[in-house]
Amino acid sequence: AAAVIGAVRSEVPSGIPVIAKLSPDVTDLVSIAGSVLDAGADALALINTLLGVVINPDTLRPALGGITGGLSGPAIRPVAVRAVYQVRAAFPDVSILGMGGIRTGADAMEFLAAGASAISVGTAIFNDPSAPARIHRELRELLAAKGIGDIRDVIGVAHTPLPTRTSIAHSDGDAGTRAALTASSQPSVIEAATVDQIVIRSERIAPAVQGVEIIEDISVEFDWIRSRTNATESAAETTAEVES
Repeated sequence: AAAVIGAVRSEVPSGIPVIAKLSPDVTDLVSIAGSVLDAGADALALINTLLGVVINPDTLRPALGGITGGLSGPAIRPVAVRAVYQVRAAFPDVSILGMGGIRTGADAMEFLAAGASAISVGTAIFNDPSAPARIHRELRELLAAKGIGDIRDVIGVAHTPLPTRTSIAHSDGDAGTRAALTASSQPSVIEAATVDQIVIRSERIAPAVQGVEIIEDISVEFDWIRSRTNATESAAETTAEVES
């Protein structure tokens, strides 16, 4: 790939951009992206189709004359978004043309958030020739609904952490159940012997954690812990009776 881009770059005037369209059927897409950029590519197009084979159920032979064919459409969108995300993470300043299964404005926004600078629509046009205009309209509506005035604010936003993050974890051990409530702005730790104590102490400490959106009844979040704990205790009692 790098050799091809190098040859093209040497023949194309400097004012004409060279965009390298890369296949996802490789072991290390990021390395290949880096090599074509070093060879002179001005931007990247991610991704090309995925290689596939279809067997004809009547003949039990490959359905395509060329044996293999390119899979496109909605099925490859997660693969394409992954490729865009990984390359953007490795090369934050590179321009990426995202493509692969885009059918709606929401799909387009997903690519932009992953790091694409622009998007391309292909397969969707076969069923809906007006798809590009519709996707553009839907994207504008989504941006307006989110209060985003400049589409550039969306590009690569998936690589930035949310302002705050709340996580709840628990584990069972000899000392009973432990829970930790943490926020990126102010970590706090709760330890309790029982689930009920966890709920009580969580309600007490939650208002003190800056930047955390407090749930009106935090005990609801622990209902599943209670049910699992009760089930475990009942099973333990039954086992103990059988063993005795």
